[in-house]
Amino acid sequence: DRQFHVEAIVRSEARAAEVRARFPAHAEHLQFRTCADAASIDDVTAAFAGVDGALLVTPVHHERGHLTLNMIHAAKRAGVKYICIVGSWTAACEHPRFRLDFTDGEDLARKEFPHHAASLRNGFFMSNFLGAAKTVKGANSIFTPLKDTRFASIDPDDIGHTGAAVLRSAPYGDADGKWDEELKIVNVSGPETTSYDEVASILSE
Repeated sequence: DRQFHVEAIVRSEARAAEVRARFPAHAEHLQFRTCADAASIDDVTAAFAGVDGALLVTPVHHERGHLTLNMIHAAKRAGVKYICIVGSWTAACEHPRFRLDFTDGEDLARKEFPHHAASLRNGFFMSNFLGAAKTVKGANSIFTPLKDTRFASIDPDDIGHTGAAVLRSAPYGDADGKWDEELKIVNVSGPETTSYDEVASILSE
């Protein structure tokens, strides 16, 4: 098996310390690089120096689409060989908001890293249900416009495992190596579908 050296890029040393404190059992093995300004292509390029494969996490930010484009440009400038974007299934939707947040990033990845880019189209996070716990407890209700829509929610940890597996599958060291697809699309889904009525029932137990 190939051995991989993994480092996480964070905004500051303080943030790195927070992550180490959250995972004390693994603290001595966690490696970090700092990037002061994610909006600066120069800063992100410097953080990517010497990196072969990069997992680009779309940030929870009102300019996340723009920041994702910056990360892709920076990865290209830094000579990263393979990238994997942590995105959303909404990239497949024809809507201006989703295009700005997710689809534009996929299009740029396809252009700058043909056959060397992947995108994880993730579903709804299971952990997001915790935000509805208060209304479930107080009003026995979840307020949503989705009616009887069913969906397969996912654990965020599974997204990390999937991204790692995708990047590990890249043919590093092979001059002619590449993925078959111009942009490798990976749909990340949960094991079963549920409705909000069922979620409310489970949270009420």
